[in-house]
Amino acid sequence: MTPRPTIRDVGRVAGVSHQTVSRVLNSSEAVRPATRERVVAAIEALGYARNESAAELARSRREPEARAEGLSAAERAGSTRPTSP
Repeated sequence: MTPRPTIRDVGRVAGVSHQTVSRVLNSSEAVRPATRERVVAAIEALGYARNESAAELARSRREPEARAEGLSAAERAGSTRPTSP
């Protein structure tokens, strides 16, 4: 089984940093259209799929107030689906 491609792999193929790949994935306006197109093409070529658990963990690290309150992203969004601690 081959390992899943990472944002670093996508960045290598697109000729950009992993931070730029992250900006594209997060729909940042700080990425030029031509660069965005290269990153999207690399994502499609590699079959990259975002690890939503990892993305949620990163978001929770950037949102300390949510962590302090013990709320998950699903709870902040009003989801009724239980989440594990």
